[in-house]
Parts: sequence; structure tokens; C-alpha cells
Amino acid sequence: YISNIEDNIEIFTSIFHKAYWKNSLDFTKKVKDLCTISILFTMMLICKFIPFLSGFGALKIGLGYLFFSVICLIYGPVCGIFIGLLMSFNHL
Repeated sequence: YISNIEDNIEIFTSIFHKAYWKNSLDFTKKVKDLCTISILFTMMLICKFIPFLSGFGALKIGLGYLFFSVICLIYGPVCGIFIGLLMSFNHL
């Protein structure tokens, strides 16, 4: 069921709207979402260690960005910032 677009509170005119960032924190309220994010994050870490050779010298292509983009697309900017920070601290 799709409600009328005029009274839909999920549509924002700007990313700087306070409610936009509040609604992007909804991933922390459900255990199912947290488990899905952790599985996708684990798959992103695994893909970091399995690069594909591109054929151009030492250039290697990783697929971790695909999982990162899926996390950001489904769960929003706050989750994307959090996962990005976790990946930046990961220097294995």
C-alpha cells in the first residue's frame, strides 16, 4: 500500500532537514537490521582480502565498495558514515 505523496513524511526537500537525519537512525531500532548490516560489513571485509588482478601491473580491483554502497543505499547516510569510519580504522 502506497500512501498519498502529499502527506508522506518520508519525503524531504533537503538533506539538511533535521527529520531526514533522525529517520536515518531507524536502523538501530531493529535487531534484524543490525544483523543484516553486520553480515554485509563482514562480506565487505572478506572482499578486501580477495582482490582481482586487473592486468595493469600491480593494480588490483576489490569488490568491497559494492557491499558498502548496498549498506548506504538501504540503511541511509548515518549507517554509511558509521561503516565508513569502521573501514577507515581497519588497517589489517
